[in-house]
Amino acid sequence: MKRALVLVSLLLLAGCSAIPGTQTETPNVETTHPVETTDSTPLDPSTTASAATATSDQTTPTPTAESAQSAATPTPELNVEPADNPWGKDTVTVALVAGGHDEIDYRSALSGALDYWNAHAEFGDYTVEYVLVDDADDADVRVKIRESVETCGVEQSEQVLGCAPLLTEGTRADPPTTVTIEAGYNHQSTEDVMIHEFGHVLGIRHGEEPQAYMQPKNTAYLTAQPNASERGYPWQTTEFRFHVATEDSQRDREAVRDQVGHVIDYFDRIKDEDPAVPSNVSVSWADNRSDANVVVQFRERLPDGGTGGSTVQQYGFDPDGDQAIEYYANVTVTVAAVDTETVGWHTGYWFGQVLGIDEDNLPDPLRSADARDRRDDWWTDSP
Repeated sequence: MKRALVLVSLLLLAGCSAIPGTQTETPNVETTHPVETTDSTPLDPSTTASAATATSDQTTPTPTAESAQSAATPTPELNVEPADNPWGKDTVTVALVAGGHDEIDYRSALSGALDYWNAHAEFGDYTVEYVLVDDADDADVRVKIRESVETCGVEQSEQVLGCAPLLTEGTRADPPTTVTIEAGYNHQSTEDVMIHEFGHVLGIRHGEEPQAYMQPKNTAYLTAQPNASERGYPWQTTEFRFHVATEDSQRDREAVRDQVGHVIDYFDRIKDEDPAVPSNVSVSWADNRSDANVVVQFRERLPDGGTGGSTVQQYGFDPDGDQAIEYYANVTVTVAAVDTETVGWHTGYWFGQVLGIDEDNLPDPLRSADARDRRDDWWTDSP
């Protein structure tokens, strides 16, 4: 039985917005596994999602950058001259400078962002009508799509998602003004970032209305990425640290550690013998659960309510927001009502699969073991 839990983290936006320096882990899924019977057939593990996010902060009126978990500082000051509005006119032309990813219609996203502000002019520090034009040479604002927005004229410690000037009522625009947007995010997230940045062009600071777009923290997703289940190797690391959690069980810790130790020794040995096992993986122990990315725990029942066997729960990242993990960050193997002598087999079975090895290609001792085989010294067999 497959079940999925999805938790979404948020991505931070700001006058400067960016993605976080490190991805946020979020729990996900439960995968059920073979019950302890002589004729049981292991079930395919399932996967689920997590979410990635970005953040940043901004303060005084100056160019702003969209940042994702870092604070942005003000950029060089704008020339301040009294005017009815920074442009000295009621209509501001905007053009898209080519660039970005082919799968995203950036012009459509920009049109949506400008339509939003034309319909919500009451939020701005001043009122103008944005008009989308084709000729970038004569446009008042040029929107540039870049693979990476490395600087916004501010000191920053994170990768930025966008950059725009903060034009308040008492400042003067100096056309052509540039708004820069980072490529690689899906249509809705790109439009949201554009709305955020043009909010700054209208003189709106972080935390001001409309808060749905102008908060320093919000959610953004990358363009579609392959799910972990579709990747040959679904991790961003090759280092695996095992931890046995016996605190809430009556299991003999040393006996269980011996069993899981066989898994560590076995995969360390066969990575040079079995082509299905990545040869560059390293497997070792973690004394603390927080340091482990493979945890073995014991419960009276499995997460799906089963009374015997094992499951695996994957935790990872969902940067494209499709409710499926793109990369695993850690996994938990849950064991219930099985003999201690079989704990190693259950752990090895799931570890092989979360390495991206499908069940038909698992090492032979983990692929075709009955209840008796699971108690034998399976780790001494050839893959």
